[in-house]
Amino acid sequence: MSNLVRTQPVALYYQIQQDLRARIKRGEWKAGDRLPPEPELAARYRVSRITVRQALARLVADGHIERRQGTGTFVRAEKVAQRTGLLTSFTEEMQHRGLEPVTRILDFQIRTPPEHIQKILRLSPTDEVAYLERLRIANGEPLALTEAFLPARLVPDLQHTLLVDGSLYRTLEEVYGLELAEADEEIEAALATGKERRFLGVKPGAPILQIIRTTYLATGEPVEWVRVAYKAERFKYYLRLKGRR
Repeated sequence: MSNLVRTQPVALYYQIQQDLRARIKRGEWKAGDRLPPEPELAARYRVSRITVRQALARLVADGHIERRQGTGTFVRAEKVAQRTGLLTSFTEEMQHRGLEPVTRILDFQIRTPPEHIQKILRLSPTDEVAYLERLRIANGEPLALTEAFLPARLVPDLQHTLLVDGSLYRTLEEVYGLELAEADEEIEAALATGKERRFLGVKPGAPILQIIRTTYLATGEPVEWVRVAYKAERFKYYLRLKGRR
């Protein structure tokens, strides 16, 4: 395994880091696999354990591996990348990534909305909303907890309507004939609540990626306000920036 170039000015730990990273990417070690212990890696690369430790520390910082006390170092599951600039649902995004999405409906109500939701959705004091809380799962792993508010008059009998392929957006388009045109989205880091920890399986103090989205119809009318709590260790946002000219 020792193919390090010792005469070039690139640090040995960096070369080891890149080699291990490439092997993980090629699938030589898959998510959940245990890496060889430090002494074995040091012998394979013919370097000191300190050098190996530096390489592993970089891979931990990059999110490729994780240390588990008393058991060793393991490959972490690759983060799911969410594309920006596209109005897609969780179901559509997971299918695009080749993952199998599953949705568990935790709660459904027709109710009076909180005051801030009433303002965002431009509702009158007597208007009701459909409230939908769901656990979003990909390849058997809980990834996100969502709560959505929709004007009840736009989605009559939603509780009796099967979500098309598990996707609320497809249901809005294909069942209710609503044209989803655009959305405003806010992204920020937050700490998981007790409920989020329970459903997402994260530890106290664990971060989440919180996304708040307001979706609009082609007429400009708001049709949905949703808050999504993503498991931060498994999710990242991807965007491409254009030049200033």
